[in-house]
Amino acid sequence: MAVAASKPMTDSMYINSGAGTETGNPSEFDVYRFPLAGNSAANPPGTPAPVVVFSGDTQPPARDSHGSIVTKHERYIWAMERGLNVAEVF
Repeated sequence: MAVAASKPMTDSMYINSGAGTETGNPSEFDVYRFPLAGNSAANPPGTPAPVVVFSGDTQPPARDSHGSIVTKHERYIWAMERGLNVAEVF
């Protein structure tokens, strides 16, 4: 698990990544933070790089991240876990 330093949510875009197939990638729960500034068509691919906010790829139980939301005052991110029916809060 990696936890990134706190950063204002208005400067970033958050994306979650879930599991694949039962045989190919049965457990995946990642949350990434991408900067909104510094992007350019002249940049090499993957620049600027995202920051891993959370990575939970344990087996068992299988993890499967599906959906995320920022709370009303942009203080927290809720990332939903459909396999375990829970929400991880960051």
